[in-house]
Amino acid sequence: MSRSEELYRRALKVLPGGVSRNTVLWRPHPFYAVRGEGCYVTDVEGVRRLDFANNMCSLIHGHAHPAIVATLCEQAQRGTAFTFATEIEVAYAEYLCARSPSFEKIRFVNSGTEAVMAAIKAARAFTGRFKIA
Repeated sequence: MSRSEELYRRALKVLPGGVSRNTVLWRPHPFYAVRGEGCYVTDVEGVRRLDFANNMCSLIHGHAHPAIVATLCEQAQRGTAFTFATEIEVAYAEYLCARSPSFEKIRFVNSGTEAVMAAIKAARAFTGRFKIA
């Protein structure tokens, strides 16, 4: 049995359909990535594949870009998550506002849900109406 088959059998026990998202479900089993470099992904079988999907989102620099890895490692040594405000948060907000004249202020959130909640609250405050339709 291949490593991918073994992982898929394990996944079927804990993930509905054996996957956490349908985009990775291939028959007879998904490919299980272990490493990414530039535009390539290597799976658990050692097969190197050209990654046309790029995580289905904004991975324009490819996998493990050296400058990004170095910056992440540098920041991780200083700390990975804070409940306090940070200087880099202020600097990034200033950068975004300077690049986008329509941005007066920025609210950083953790999820799409939080972003929609903030937009609804802003719409209610701006319109003075409770219902959003």
